[in-house]
Amino acid sequence: MSQKARTSLVIMILLIGDILVLYFSFTLGASIRTLLIPLLGGKGLWASFNAAAGLGILYVGSIFALFSLYPGYGLTSVTEIESIVKSTSVGFILLGITAYVLRVFINFPRSIFLFTWLISIVLLTAWRIFLRNRLSLTDFYGTPFVLVIESDGDLSIIDVIRRCRRLGWSAAAILSLGDKVSQEKLQNNSLKILEDLNDLRNYNRQHGIDTVFVSNQLLDKNSSLLRRLTNNFRRVVLVYPFSDMGSVWVRPLDLEGQLGLELNFHLLEPWALVFKRSVDIFFAIILLVLLFPLVLFLMLVIRLDSPGPVFFSHGRVGKGGDDFGVIKFRTMYMDAEERLEKMLQEDASLRDYFEEHRKLDNDPRITRFGKWIRKFSLDEIPQFWNVLRGEMSLIGPRAVTREEVEAYGDKASVILRVRPGISGWWQVMGRHRTSWEQRVRLEVYYVSNWSLWMDVYIALKTVWVIITGQGA
Repeated sequence: MSQKARTSLVIMILLIGDILVLYFSFTLGASIRTLLIPLLGGKGLWASFNAAAGLGILYVGSIFALFSLYPGYGLTSVTEIESIVKSTSVGFILLGITAYVLRVFINFPRSIFLFTWLISIVLLTAWRIFLRNRLSLTDFYGTPFVLVIESDGDLSIIDVIRRCRRLGWSAAAILSLGDKVSQEKLQNNSLKILEDLNDLRNYNRQHGIDTVFVSNQLLDKNSSLLRRLTNNFRRVVLVYPFSDMGSVWVRPLDLEGQLGLELNFHLLEPWALVFKRSVDIFFAIILLVLLFPLVLFLMLVIRLDSPGPVFFSHGRVGKGGDDFGVIKFRTMYMDAEERLEKMLQEDASLRDYFEEHRKLDNDPRITRFGKWIRKFSLDEIPQFWNVLRGEMSLIGPRAVTREEVEAYGDKASVILRVRPGISGWWQVMGRHRTSWEQRVRLEVYYVSNWSLWMDVYIALKTVWVIITGQGA
C-alpha cells in the first residue's frame, strides 16, 4: 500500500468515527431535551433532527479539516484536545447562526445544540484519544521522515519518536553529515543509510517523503543546510537538546531574521493558579459526595481485612517545600516496614530494584484487600480532603517524601513550585514502569507545559487507568 493510500485510509477511519460520534451526540442531546419537555415545554423535536444533525456534522467536520485534524500527524494529545474543543465550538456557533439568524430550524429547541455541544466535546475527545492510540498500533498509520544527524547521540531521536507512536512519524532513512557516527549503530537501526545531500534529494523524490528531522546543533555548524533542506522537504523539524522542559508553550519569534523561542510557564501565572484552585474545589466536593457510599464500603472492608485504623496519614512535601500529611485508606499491615526490610535483606536484587523504583511488584507490606484497592487507585479517595484543605491539587506532580525530594536534585525547585496532585502526568504515562530519572523528567515536563487541555487529557487517562488497573 502506498503512503498516499495509507494516509487516505487513516483519514477515512477518523472521519467516519467523528461522524458517528457526532450523530450519536445529536441523538443523545435530542433525547435529553425530549425527556425535559414536561419541564421546558416544546414539541415536535424530531421533525428537523436529521437536517440539523447533518448540517452540524458538516460544519464540525469542515472545521476539523481546517485545524489539520485529518490525519492529524504530529499533534500531541494535549494539542489535539485543544483543537477538538475549539473546532467543535466553532462548528456549533456556525450551526447556531444558521439556525436562528437565517431562521432555519425555527421550531428546533436551541437547548438541543447546547446539550449536543457539551456531549460531543466529551465524546469526541475520548473517542479520538482511544482511536488514535489504537490506530498507532497498525502498520498503515503514520508518515515517514528522514533523519539528518552528526553524532551517535542524535540517534536517540529515533527512540523518542518510536515511543511517541501516536504522533504518526516513523523513521525511514538516515543521513550522517559528521564523522562522529558509528557505522555499527547506523546499521543496527535497520534504516536506509543515505550517503550525502544529493542522495537525500534523490531518495526524497523517489519516495515522496516530505518531512526531515535535524538537530539544531548541526544547523549551527552548517548555516546553508537549512536552506538546502527546505528546498526538498515541505516540513523541517528542528530537534533541540534541552528537552526535559518540553515545548507545548514555545512560541517562535522573528528577531530581524534570527529565530527566537519564547518559553511560557502558564502554571506559574496568577490567573492559572486561581483557575486551577477553583476547579480543584468544585470537583473535589462533587466527587466526595458521589463517592460517599463507596467510602463507607471501603471503610468496612479495610476494618475486616486486617487489624489497624482505616485511614493513615503519611508525611509528604508540598508546594514551596512545606510538609503536610497525605490522607489515604490503609492498604498495608501495621508492621509493614519490618516485613519489607526482611525481604530486602534476603534478596539483594530486590533491594536494588526497590532503590531505583521505590516500589515492588509483590510488596510484602500490602494487605490482601489492599492490593485490590491499590490496583484501582481507590486508596487515594481520601486525598480529596487534602485538596479541599489546599495541600494538594486534583492533578499535579506526585506527592513525595522528604527523602525523595533530595533525590530530585536541582529539579526540586521546579517541581515544588506547584501543589502535588492525586493524579498526574507521571501516573498516566507509565507509573511504576518508569525509572526514577524518567519520573522526574515527566514531573518537570508537566510543570513546564501545563495547560487546561493537559489536565483534561490526564483526567481522561486517569479514568482509563483506574478502570483497567494499568500502572498500579
